[in-house]
Amino acid sequence: MANVWWAPRRAYELAAKIATGDRKAQDELWKGLSSEDQADVVIALGAQARYAARTARTDHGVPIAVAAGTWDRITCSDIRGFTIDAWDGVRCARVPPSLCEHCLRMAAEVLAGLHLAALAAIGVPRSMLAQVCARAAADAR
Repeated sequence: MANVWWAPRRAYELAAKIATGDRKAQDELWKGLSSEDQADVVIALGAQARYAARTARTDHGVPIAVAAGTWDRITCSDIRGFTIDAWDGVRCARVPPSLCEHCLRMAAEVLAGLHLAALAAIGVPRSMLAQVCARAAADAR
């Protein structure tokens, strides 16, 4: 991801569109990305969600748990493992050699959902979630 500085911005943009429920805008953003770009956005979403979850845990004492069955929504096992690694941050999230656009999209939605859940846990009202992500996208480099 060293040469794709735009990925964090796209990740925040996608999270903002998910927060507002604007499915058409989500689709347009996602379809404008190649498979490799989608994987970079998933990595960025993992980092953003992980950071928000750790902030919720340390600043507010609210642990963000992944609900049972969440990872099962991603049917490709390689992409599921890649997404879990992006979320955990324990080891490098290595992009699988075969990229399924459907599963990458599901991975992005799962990670954006975890990010938004963490923001809600630290007291960001649902009505402001999209604004927070849109502001972060504008500030992302």
